Amino acid sequence: MPRKSYEQHLAEKAAMRRRGSVIESETDAESLFSNTTYQSQYSNSSPYPYLSPHQHRFSPGPSKFARTLSSTLYSSSISSPYPDRRGRSNSPGTSNQNQENIQNVGFSSFPPPLSDNTNPSDTEPTTTHRRPSQSTLTHLTVPQTDREIARKKRHEQRKLSKSTLLSSKYDSPIRQSIRYLTKVGLHRNTLFISLISYVLIKLLVVRFIEGRELDWVKGREEVMWGVVIFEWVRREGEKGGRSLRSQVIALLTILLSPLSLFVDKKIVPMSMTIRPLTLLSSTEDYASIFYLFLSLTINQLHAIWAITFGLYVIGRGSWIGGVEGSKYAFLSFVIGATALGSRYVICESNFSNYVYNQITFVQPAMKYLAKMPMISWLISNIPTVQNQVNEYCKATVPSLTISSLVNQAMTHKIQSTLTILSIIPPIIILLYSNISLRPGSSTRPSPTISFLPILLFLISIPIYLFSNDQHNVILSLMPLTLMMSFRGSAARGSERSLAGGSGEDEVWRTGVVLNALSIINLINYQASLAISILSTGLTILWITLIGASPLISIIVVLRQISIMIIPSNVLVQYINPVEHVVLKGAFAIGWFWGMKKLIENAWAIGGLSGRKKKSREKVR
Repeated sequence: MPRKSYEQHLAEKAAMRRRGSVIESETDAESLFSNTTYQSQYSNSSPYPYLSPHQHRFSPGPSKFARTLSSTLYSSSISSPYPDRRGRSNSPGTSNQNQENIQNVGFSSFPPPLSDNTNPSDTEPTTTHRRPSQSTLTHLTVPQTDREIARKKRHEQRKLSKSTLLSSKYDSPIRQSIRYLTKVGLHRNTLFISLISYVLIKLLVVRFIEGRELDWVKGREEVMWGVVIFEWVRREGEKGGRSLRSQVIALLTILLSPLSLFVDKKIVPMSMTIRPLTLLSSTEDYASIFYLFLSLTINQLHAIWAITFGLYVIGRGSWIGGVEGSKYAFLSFVIGATALGSRYVICESNFSNYVYNQITFVQPAMKYLAKMPMISWLISNIPTVQNQVNEYCKATVPSLTISSLVNQAMTHKIQSTLTILSIIPPIIILLYSNISLRPGSSTRPSPTISFLPILLFLISIPIYLFSNDQHNVILSLMPLTLMMSFRGSAARGSERSLAGGSGEDEVWRTGVVLNALSIINLINYQASLAISILSTGLTILWITLIGASPLISIIVVLRQISIMIIPSNVLVQYINPVEHVVLKGAFAIGWFWGMKKLIENAWAIGGLSGRKKKSREKVR
């Protein structure tokens, strides 16, 4: 019988559809598309009877040809007449009765119908099947241009370059060592081995660079420093979803840095700042404020950091807004004032003497209470408590007063004016961002919590630039070292706030350069030759371990060689002042760089864009 025309075929299909047949309602193109593209969506439990792509619903026996899709290519192919148990599609669909006349079906057109006067004998099925040529395609080809292929390759390259595990950009001897420990089955001992290595290096520094024995006081200071750094790295790493490998690398990046190794007496105020920073990022704001302002009674080096924390509290209060925001700011102020005034109450006022006089048991009631066991135990320990209070008063420093700050500002008018003018821009960005993003929730930190490390960096730089104390360099160096520790996705301040891998790597490079240059102030130029060589070697070791550029190590080596060659009088009169000017110039450039990063971060979260960034919950 002659082959039906395509128009007649469509008419029969429409009639079958009107009678409610689901299987026959699909066209040949739909059947082909479902076989090639959506065949994974059907299962063997389909409610429709199984039909091969080349088998009519009433023709017996399966077809010897089956369409297959290659896992590596998008081009079509015809499988072998007897494939090796290759799965077939269960997609419902029909085709015509001529199994051997498989045409090339594309997007543009369908095969033209045969003429009506075709000899019926020509359309009779034969017992043998003719294998189609390679040019005949039986699959729906997926169009793909060279531009799409190139775009896909660029996407894969960018994904590889951002991977801290596979990218060569992030490779370093520390990562290689951790991979080796993992390979030999010591992955669980990576943290322990890293801490042991740090302790050995620190003992070398204490003995030969600081020139002192490791006593209990020094031991407690170093343990406190290591604990607060470990806690900060652990919490920030867990929040960022970082692996144990990345956390260990961040820990060693901080502990082996020149900031950590070559700072002797300044390590206590740094420890007292990092702990409140960790609590503040965990919404434990009241405890953070109390610890920070209480530490000011022991050391006031980091007073500028306390001001930064106070500004963040004010900003978060405005971000929460309403009664809750006012309550939060007021309670924070009361807690901070209480902690800051604790020394004055204990050491400088007569309150402690008054309390002691009241329990000297002159009163008859106190004599009666003295007979109780608990009260008698307290009486016996009063001398011990008094001794501890006296030791505390000797170890602490007088509290800051407004009059002392005003007198210091009037004494150094130019420096104070420049410092205030340099601090105002980041403060305005912080407060304006909180106001733009309000209202917020009191149960979670403000989005500007990511600004805090870079705010500490920016506000501390003017203190170093316009002061004569060279050790103030650690004020701005500490927050920068924290930001650079999580390379590839830093924690607060660089991990989420700095968009893109290039921005994060820029923070890392800046931290490496400023840490390497800071040995100009951290190591006295009049130190002995052995101390200079040892400090230079440890700095180069740190630069090498974290995978920084060898050019930085070359600069450090050349400086050490120049110190050894140049006469001491020339070094003191000419070289050393120039070095300090260069270092302060580098930090001045770092201030402008930090302002650029702060503006980018504030714009990214919607703080400077003039509109509030919608959260996912609101979008949904």
